[in-house]
Amino acid sequence: MTDVKFITSSPMGKGTKIDSGKSVRLQVDGIDIIVCSVRNQVFDEQIFVLHGIDIRQMKIVALKSSIHFRAAFEALSDHIITVDSAGLSMINFTEFSYQRVRRPIYPLDADVE
Repeated sequence: MTDVKFITSSPMGKGTKIDSGKSVRLQVDGIDIIVCSVRNQVFDEQIFVLHGIDIRQMKIVALKSSIHFRAAFEALSDHIITVDSAGLSMINFTEFSYQRVRRPIYPLDADVE
């Protein structure tokens, strides 16, 4: 277990002090998982470095982050696969249940310009 405190080095929020609280690196069936007590976006690779992980040596790195990670990780990866999981930050707007929206409206309806 470690205290996750560092200063962001990536273009997104460079110089920002990050405190993700207590964290631990779990290893399950050959998979490294980092769990933090304080929720934060992953802006750069520092959280991995603090846990002894060099992401450049990894075949796959998965982040729970919406878009902010790209500033640092696009340069560190061959390609990025975006996953649209259910929740408030879904990319597919048609999945939300709208009750007071005048229709048709872009991007919910395909025939709207």
